[in-house]
Amino acid sequence: MQCDCNGNIPQFQLVSIDCIGLVNVRSSFNGQFMSTLRVGEKNEGPVKLTNCGFWPVPETREQVIELGSSTLMLTACHFADWDSTRKGCPCLRAAGGRLIVNGCEFMAEGKEQIALEKGLTAAVIKGCLFRGTKAVSDNNSGADVQIGLNTTQ
Repeated sequence: MQCDCNGNIPQFQLVSIDCIGLVNVRSSFNGQFMSTLRVGEKNEGPVKLTNCGFWPVPETREQVIELGSSTLMLTACHFADWDSTRKGCPCLRAAGGRLIVNGCEFMAEGKEQIALEKGLTAAVIKGCLFRGTKAVSDNNSGADVQIGLNTTQ
């Protein structure tokens, strides 16, 4: 199964990817999100987001949540803002599978940007533009985490 999506994801809509038993699932997106993207616990195939924009709306606390055993790849995406109610939610929460974040820009200074949590297997975060000191927090994930060549300026 392949899902190639180019376009806009409507405001306030939770986008959920949760495929059961399909090892060769490939979901790739290039679009503009005004919602939360949730990769569910049952998803087993890789999810690739390239050149996507994530825009703030009051209902969106986190922009991306990774829970499945799959690999989530974010390349050249920008995250304009999140957690408008200031509850301390990160832009990206990874609590399952593998994560690759490459060349992305996180534009909300003073907010938690990436949270790595228990359940995550591995993560590579490189070449990203963060703002402020809350770039990446490893909350005892136990994962093999590689971080490099990022900036917080």
